[in-house]
Amino acid sequence: MAKKAKQQRNREHIDLPGGNRCTVPYISPSNWSTKKASIGEKWYLRYTYFDCINRPNGFPVKLEKGMNTYKSLPDRQGAGRQVLADVMRDLKQGLNPITGRSTVQFKMDGEEIKHEFLSPSTSFRKALEWAFDQYPANETKYDIRSYLYIIYPALSLTQLDKVAIRDISGQHILILLQGASKITSRWDDRRKKQVQLNWSDYKYNRILDYLSMLLNKVTQLKVIASNPVHGIPKRTTVSKPKVGLRDDQMLPIDESLK
Repeated sequence: MAKKAKQQRNREHIDLPGGNRCTVPYISPSNWSTKKASIGEKWYLRYTYFDCINRPNGFPVKLEKGMNTYKSLPDRQGAGRQVLADVMRDLKQGLNPITGRSTVQFKMDGEEIKHEFLSPSTSFRKALEWAFDQYPANETKYDIRSYLYIIYPALSLTQLDKVAIRDISGQHILILLQGASKITSRWDDRRKKQVQLNWSDYKYNRILDYLSMLLNKVTQLKVIASNPVHGIPKRTTVSKPKVGLRDDQMLPIDESLK
């Protein structure tokens, strides 16, 4: 029964703020809440946290949280229940155990909403990381991440990663795009390895699209007055015309469909 319960916990995921997830937190030993539980062994709270950009494959969390200081079974069980409740509350409020900070703490300052970890002096890279965290885990987020593996090295190459977000202009975006054209490989999440890159006008336009989407998130919080990507024209791309099938190629298909 304990093995089945563990397998069930590992299959069940809880959706968390910022597009992150975790498995259902539990306490080991598995019989901790019963009369047969032993206080002679260490008790731990465990779960796996999935940070969609920093640790997409999961980060195992193991917490003691003072439970083992209690020497009577009822007291330790009470502490265990409290630890579970506290951890669930923190996770649902956006606490990321990998970074040690929240992804969703906001406060009002007059008419302006400020994020606890986002301000006009936040670096360009940190602002992009924050904006990425706001997207739910879906195919769009996966696509954005694949281009962040080009954008982040380009930020370092052009020395724009630490420039305050309030100072980023359209000219900086153009410099970043020039830097991106010099990145020759990126990490591929699906294949789990570096893949070679060939620069193209299509990639130029996709980076513009995703930078604009991310910086729109920052603009919405009034951290910057306007999106520096706006006004930068895309490049014209030429699509190869689709070649139709000849009649002799269509006949086998037609027969098969019949």
